Amino acid sequence: MGRILIAFLGKGHYKETTYSFSDVKIKSRLSFIPLAAHLRPDKVYLVGTSDSLWHIPREEGLDAFSEVIIPLGQNAEEFWEIFDVLRNEIPVEDSERTELVFDITHCFRSIPFFVVLYAAYLRFTHPNSRVSHIFYGAYQPETEITPLVDLAPYLEMLEWIEAATLFTRYGEANGLSRLLTLRHDALWADRACEPRPKKLSTLAKKLESVSACFNMTYVPRMAEELRGLSDVIDETKPEFCRYARPLAAMEGQIAKFLDRFREKSGWEQQVETAQWYAENNRPTQALITLREAVVTWWCEITGHDATEIDHRKEAEQSLGAMTWKARQETSTSADAGTEVPHKSPSPDVGDLWGTVTEARNNAGHALMGKGQEGKKGADPKKASKKVNELITIAAELMSTKERDIT
Repeated sequence: MGRILIAFLGKGHYKETTYSFSDVKIKSRLSFIPLAAHLRPDKVYLVGTSDSLWHIPREEGLDAFSEVIIPLGQNAEEFWEIFDVLRNEIPVEDSERTELVFDITHCFRSIPFFVVLYAAYLRFTHPNSRVSHIFYGAYQPETEITPLVDLAPYLEMLEWIEAATLFTRYGEANGLSRLLTLRHDALWADRACEPRPKKLSTLAKKLESVSACFNMTYVPRMAEELRGLSDVIDETKPEFCRYARPLAAMEGQIAKFLDRFREKSGWEQQVETAQWYAENNRPTQALITLREAVVTWWCEITGHDATEIDHRKEAEQSLGAMTWKARQETSTSADAGTEVPHKSPSPDVGDLWGTVTEARNNAGHALMGKGQEGKKGADPKKASKKVNELITIAAELMSTKERDIT
């Protein structure tokens, strides 16, 4: 694995100080001199403007480096120029699992902020490479020692935010699980860590289980898994508040997401899940869930156990019979010259079941049946937009019928 040091050079009045990091103390006017001496990178890139003090690195004993000239960054266009220069003039070989070390001590203006974005970009474009350090020399004139602080852990915050977003928007928790596992393993490898975490790995595994439920549309198990996840989060909170602080900072948003599914039960919880799938552009899973919600609803209002497969089959047969009857009546009325629309603003149970089942089958079977391509609803964009409307109609009808019966 190769190692690249990317440092920045301005035109300030650089005074000699003792830079300190990793039990190393080296005097220099420039922070990246001791870094290069200690880390021994395979390649050193110094980034600066045409006015940077390019002679000082050599005066400090650094001869082997490549100059990368960038504009000052005074406007948006120049920031894009900086981005293109770094991207084109600092080659990163992803196949070699390159380690990237940044030093932003001598950056100018807003370049440090840009470096964080560039590091995040490299993490995306070169997933096999690793940004191991982002050093900053906290120089103070009144002290002899200048600590080189590693800011790379703050870059991890972007990873945690991305992972939490994927979970709350798409139910994809493998990113959070991976970060927790990496943190757990790193802490156990650190002999100085005391006490060592014991529950972070449990939380990671539970997140994977919940993610599998969302991805496989295992709605009946979802409520149980989410309750279990909430319990594990409560039990693990002291540990991740200490060892995984980014997760602690986002716990409130994650809890709010989980509460959405925990506040309801039975068919209402399934409809809520269908709505969530639809909101996050997963219409096929929304329709699968909505169809099962109708079956659960019918079992509940007719006094049957919705968790028993035989009862669900009987419910489907009853709903199917109502659909056939509703459509026979529609056909008979139409033959008699009476205009009866196939869909009304408040469809009855039979019509609802037929519409939901047909939409689900079209999506689930990828419109592979003969004649499907000629159907009005075969346009995937139009069909996708109608899913939200169908969920709303179904929820209103089932709520109304349930109130009438009870």
